Amino acid sequence: MYISPKDKQKELLRLWKDADFSTFLNTFYEYEEKRFNPEIIDINKPIYNAEGLYKGRQTLNISENAMLACEITYKGLTKLTTDENPDGVGIKALRDYLLNEKPYANLKSLASYLKNNHPDIRAHNIYVQGLAKRKETIRENLSNSSVETQYLYIKQLEETQREESKGNLRAWKALLTIDKKLFDKQIFEKLINQELEGIDNIIPEEGLLRAKQLLKIKKGFVINAISKKIGVKSKDLEHGIKRIEELEETLTNLLLSEPEAEENGGSFSDFNGYIHNIKEVKKELNIISKDIEKLEEFFKTSSLTDLLDTFETEGLTNILAGDEDTINHQAEKIISNNKMKWMIKLQKEELTEGNIYAYLRDTDITAVKRELRRKMRQGNADIASCLGLVNGRKNNKNSHCHTSVSAHKKEMEIKNEKWAKQVLVKIKGKENEGVSLQEIKTSNQLKQLANMNSIMKGYELYAEENDLLPLFITYTLPPSFHSAPKSLGFQKNKEWEYSKHNCVEARKRISEDFSLFRARLKKVPDFRGVFGLRVNEFHQDGCPHIHALMFFPKSYRDKKGDTQDTYTRVENILADMCKDRKGGNGYDIQIIDKEEGGASVTSYVMKYIRKSLQLINPEDMDENCEFTKYRAMLSASGARAFSFIGSRGIRGLWNRLYNSDAKEFEELGEDWQTIAEEVHTSKKFWNNTKELNADEDEDDINDLKRISRKHTVNALKLLNAFPADQQRYKISGAFSDTENKYGEKTKKQTGYVLIDEHTEEFILPLKKFDVELQPTAKEDEKDFTGIRKQRQRKTVIKTLSPVFNKMNKKDINILGNIFNNNIADIYYYCDVAISENSNKNKINDNNYKKMVSLILTDSRAEASPQLMNVYDCLESEEDTKKDALSVGMIALEALRHLYEPHIYP
Repeated sequence: MYISPKDKQKELLRLWKDADFSTFLNTFYEYEEKRFNPEIIDINKPIYNAEGLYKGRQTLNISENAMLACEITYKGLTKLTTDENPDGVGIKALRDYLLNEKPYANLKSLASYLKNNHPDIRAHNIYVQGLAKRKETIRENLSNSSVETQYLYIKQLEETQREESKGNLRAWKALLTIDKKLFDKQIFEKLINQELEGIDNIIPEEGLLRAKQLLKIKKGFVINAISKKIGVKSKDLEHGIKRIEELEETLTNLLLSEPEAEENGGSFSDFNGYIHNIKEVKKELNIISKDIEKLEEFFKTSSLTDLLDTFETEGLTNILAGDEDTINHQAEKIISNNKMKWMIKLQKEELTEGNIYAYLRDTDITAVKRELRRKMRQGNADIASCLGLVNGRKNNKNSHCHTSVSAHKKEMEIKNEKWAKQVLVKIKGKENEGVSLQEIKTSNQLKQLANMNSIMKGYELYAEENDLLPLFITYTLPPSFHSAPKSLGFQKNKEWEYSKHNCVEARKRISEDFSLFRARLKKVPDFRGVFGLRVNEFHQDGCPHIHALMFFPKSYRDKKGDTQDTYTRVENILADMCKDRKGGNGYDIQIIDKEEGGASVTSYVMKYIRKSLQLINPEDMDENCEFTKYRAMLSASGARAFSFIGSRGIRGLWNRLYNSDAKEFEELGEDWQTIAEEVHTSKKFWNNTKELNADEDEDDINDLKRISRKHTVNALKLLNAFPADQQRYKISGAFSDTENKYGEKTKKQTGYVLIDEHTEEFILPLKKFDVELQPTAKEDEKDFTGIRKQRQRKTVIKTLSPVFNKMNKKDINILGNIFNNNIADIYYYCDVAISENSNKNKINDNNYKKMVSLILTDSRAEASPQLMNVYDCLESEEDTKKDALSVGMIALEALRHLYEPHIYP
């Protein structure tokens, strides 16, 4: 019997509303003349996050037919699962499948594939298409209708749209019902526990620690070097190390956001998605763990382990990153911790002046930053040694010093130059614009190299005149101090240990050895007059060694009075010392003989001196440059480039005399005048050579240089530079009592004192002029040099140090603020309030009327405020300046009762 399409549609709609699902399907297949074994769920797609989608957390735009498919699916799931078909496609079967499915889909995907992949659901296309055709017909009629009938068609269109909306809402409710039906609390609790079990142990604990340490130091070259050693791609290792922290954060957030089941059930999609996220984290952790396990194995035998542990113990691993932001942050953290420790300590101990000095040291952020930079430089140099990266292998750009260390040295030099350009040097008491500190530094550096050359030429000439034996001695450390020596093919030395052989320990060891060498030399009486110069140099693997130019008598007398050979004796001393040290130290001795066509004595050491004194524009410094690397390693190890043997302090005094004029010595006695004249004459003849032509006047130039060197020798003799040629007077440093920036009593060199045979003293001031540093910034402009704050701190300490013994525990907490931006406020009470005493009319602030009386008897007790003027206790401004104790007490009381610290970002 023929049934029209319209009647088929009516019948299907009736069956959909009134009959069971099986009857609906059978009728649909009969009409379509097709029979299929119905599979309601496509097992290639899962359900995901239904409730989240329904509540608007996702955006979904799908056809009405697809939404209605969800309702059909739900009916099919519930009606097709019967006792005769326990393994059918019901709720349990769907749940079991979805829990094992890897690719997760959202509701849009679910509804779409239900519509497109299931012929059982296509029956509703008739219904949906009917609604769509009806809307199209209504719109067409609406466009062609008269004004009188438009309202009717609009109402019909709205009714059709409402019907569609109801269908969509039914579909959503059906889909959410499926979501709740799939949920089983016990199953999900078990699954969650299974997934979380052991997740903390996927990444090995030791490897995780090392990975986090590498993440802190942010050194790409470290990861690259380690990657090569463990056979992992550097990109994979770096990515894994970075992802560990991100995955830990993700896992933490997951643990804090576990879905909760409601009273009437829970959302399968929420819990399923939660488990899926945990699985994804575990999956990535398992992949990363393979590389981290290799990393862990590497650290079990690497000396880098000791280095990182040392910095980790001090909480300083992050400073190895080397950037100033990290240094600043770490310094602030240390200062905060130090203040807290002191507050706890002072709860148990009495406050003493010594405690105040120590507290100020511990809260000095400038000093803390300086120390952090020192440790950072040392650490970076040692990291490269731990990995064997600093070596003499051909074309290795990291020979002598790793480029990361030299690059930081360049950065600091540029920063220092920028600072010096913002500072003016002015002579006190004179009205002048001042000279840029950078100009003075540049000029002095040029002079220092010339002066060192002059001194060494003087040494050389003196040795020739006195028939001395010049020996060039090289002393090296044992093989264990070499991180990647040539003898091992520039490979990492397994005997090199960070705790024993780092650059600072190496510097200390070689200094101790050379001191021992000099001490043994002095046991030979004829060697006590030995003098010369010692320079520090570095091997290609960064290990330090010493070159020393020393002048000996050619022979000496032993204890029996017999004449012996000096060279043999010195070599024996070195050999015995190396044997006693039991480490395999090395040495070499050369006799410098100019007559056999050798280089001049001076040239043997001047090439090393130039490395440290040669003027180089920081902007032009190359991190691969020999000079840059040399200075970087000196800075990292804390070593001095060179030092004199047998004539301590001669360089500073020579520089002072070289820049002096005759007028300075008019009142300093005949001895100083004679010394100065010799230095000035040497300088004059040397400068005269610069006016001659090097090609045309070569003989004249050589004569002038010889005369200059002769006067240099005379000056050095007069300065007692040669231990075996001393004058009737003594020259030493002149010192005066002063206070350091923490208020401690100390000594400060103020000049050079010459004490003659009558014990009369003649003091040459340390500086030609009494100068002060000032920032180039105007008073109303920000000072980036820190000079103003430094001056303010000095005033505060000078004002308050007389009353340190009157302070209580709260007072030193205030005093510690002089090292941050609160210094301006503290300085105001300590200086301005006092200095304006002469004009009280300028001070009308009511705060001053609240100033408290001085508590000279028991200043540590809390004072009760009294209405009085702070200056009533003093008779005059002159008395205020003279009475340091009274001034200190006024400032202290002002800080106690008026000062309020500000919090700066």
